[in-house]
This record gives sequence, C-alpha cells and structure tokens, in this order.
Amino acid sequence: MATGQYLQLKITLKDTHPPVWRRVLIPDDMRLDKLHLVIQVLFGWENAHLHQFWNTQARDLFFVPSFDEDFMGDEELESDVKALDELEFGNLIYQYDFGDDWQHQIHLEKIIEADTTAVPFVPYCLTGRGANFEEDSRGDESMRGDEFNRDKINATLKKMFPHSKKSRKKATPKAKTTLTKVDPALAKLAESLKDEETLKAIVNKKNKAFLIELINQPVAGATILKLVQLLLETHPPKQ
Repeated sequence: MATGQYLQLKITLKDTHPPVWRRVLIPDDMRLDKLHLVIQVLFGWENAHLHQFWNTQARDLFFVPSFDEDFMGDEELESDVKALDELEFGNLIYQYDFGDDWQHQIHLEKIIEADTTAVPFVPYCLTGRGANFEEDSRGDESMRGDEFNRDKINATLKKMFPHSKKSRKKATPKAKTTLTKVDPALAKLAESLKDEETLKAIVNKKNKAFLIELINQPVAGATILKLVQLLLETHPPKQ
C-alpha cells in the first residue's frame, strides 16, 4: 500500500543524444530492488543482464541484488536500502548490463503529499522523452526499441505492483452510545454475576435463553456481560 508521500524522480539515460529520460512517482518507502523493476519498465529493458546501484557521493559502495564473494569492493543488498535514504544524500546511478554499460541517473526532484496528486496508483510514469534502446545495442543507434508510451508503461506498472493503488478510505465513525435507563433489578442481577462460580452454577439448558437475553440488554458494566458471553462459549449448557 502506498504511503502518505511520493517521490518524484527524473531518471535520465546517460550519454544519449537527444536525452532519453522518464519522470515517475514512487512511494516514499520503495526499496532499490523494487526501483530496479520500475526502471526496467520505464526504459523497456528485458531484465536480461546484471545491474547495480551506487550513490554519486559514495562511489565505493554498491547496492546489489546478491553478494558476490569475488567482488573486492563494499556491497549492500539493494533490498535493504530505501531509495529515499540514498536520494536525500545524492543522485543515484543505476547501471544495467555491465557490457553495454547503460547508466541511468536518478534525481529526486521533490517529495509530494499523496493527497495533492490525482494519480490513481504508484509507481506511476508522469512523462518522458525518447525511444527505448534494444538489448545489446550499445554503439548502434539504429537499434532503437519502442517509442515512449506513457499509457503502456503505466499499464505494465499497474500489473507489476497490483497492491499499490492509492487508497484513502475514510474512517467509519463510531456509533454513539445511547444511555438508557436500566431496570434496577436487572442491574442487581448483573452485579451478582460478577462471581464466576455463580455464573457456572446458572448456566444450563433451562436458563440459556435468559442469559442470552441478559447479554443483549443495555446493562451498565460491559465487563459483566463479556463474562457471561465467555462462559457460554467455554461452558456450553448441559443437554
């Protein structure tokens, strides 16, 4: 479920002319492993290659999907890192396909309140420019993928994140308790029912209906009535 704030990101595919970029809203608690999936959809990638994130202000720490024992640098699992925590520190780079070296710069433009936007769900692509590139196409400008299509992107994001619809259910007001005058005799009986042994003694087939009627009465002292209900459940009437 989306939280109360959204991050507006501008994600630019570096070294493209004219620039290829997308603007997207994501929930403020999204982690990098989920942002990876969002970027794949935004740029039409097929999730066919390795990837990693790093912060431009801390180039020696990499956020990865799994640890590599042979890697000599510092690593942290992307599933443990919230995008907001890093974006408040600096821009992120999302590197996809280490061979073609597609680098996406992720910039936090602003943080907005969910109630101030009309988007029906998040993540949600707001706009963008430039056609996608095909997989393994670095260096060949003729290998371009689909043109930017916001509707297609958002349809895919909606399927990928089915529980991310913005839901702002209004709280159901509690019913007001109406105070009614209680029969003094009934109130006295209810007072006597405080003793659990007394309750056990009177629970039988003959007086079950009376007890149920008593429970339904607006007797002062809800605790007493709860005891009666509990007793009926744990000590059913004898047949």
